[in-house]
Amino acid sequence: MGKNGKNGKNGKPGKEDAGIILKLAELSALMNTQAGSELIWNPEFQADPAKHGPGTPEHTALMQLMRWMETIGTLYRNGLINEDLLFDWLGITGTWDRVRPIALAIREHVGPAMWENFEYMAEHQRDWKPKR
Repeated sequence: MGKNGKNGKNGKPGKEDAGIILKLAELSALMNTQAGSELIWNPEFQADPAKHGPGTPEHTALMQLMRWMETIGTLYRNGLINEDLLFDWLGITGTWDRVRPIALAIREHVGPAMWENFEYMAEHQRDWKPKR
């Protein structure tokens, strides 16, 4: 639990919250999400599902990044990660905005639950105001 006895989305982050963030950073390295990040932040990137289909290296990179974000989104949606610490750390909304057309195309084929936690988290960050 956080320093103030609270864990999850509310309250001042504590050591446990920091530990979760560090574990997520380790997971990012294991999943090689950097390749997906570099791809989507390239000025020439086009979020065209036809361009980044299964079997392409770009698809693999995007899937790793989006799976990682979905994992974090699942923790966030269930109140298991401190909102202020998370939103101060990652640009989730920007990432979602860059991959949205691809994520929604995949959702169309897989079902409505696909990427729902990533999208949920991104929309909440859009309205978030830092408490500084």
